[in-house]
Amino acid sequence: MQDDDGIPDTDYPYKTEINESASIRGRVGYVFNNDQTLVYATGGYTMAKIDRKTYDIDYPADVSSDSKWNDGWTAGLGVEHFVTTNLSARIEYRYSEYSTEHLDASVAYGDGYLEKQDYDEDSLRIGIAYHF
Repeated sequence: MQDDDGIPDTDYPYKTEINESASIRGRVGYVFNNDQTLVYATGGYTMAKIDRKTYDIDYPADVSSDSKWNDGWTAGLGVEHFVTTNLSARIEYRYSEYSTEHLDASVAYGDGYLEKQDYDEDSLRIGIAYHF
């Protein structure tokens, strides 16, 4: 929450977290190093279940909450390298942006007040894969 001057209002903190997410992406890249290394770009559709809560620190039982699936897009870059014939290791950076939500902020400002919230995510992912 922010006051009229754009300064965060610490009497009404938000807690926002992603509990579940999924994406459908494509990859396009370049293979080199005797077909052992792939440098790639990735992108596509993503969705996340975002849980949001607003608290009143003076009245801890007074909570507004919202939990729903948000659609969005994701894009990133990565490198995958074969360590052995069947084992590869990967590192990938991804940016994801989810749809804007208008949240119930009645805990802070009274009934009917909505707060606009955007959500995006930067992630660094490391993985190992076994190829049959």
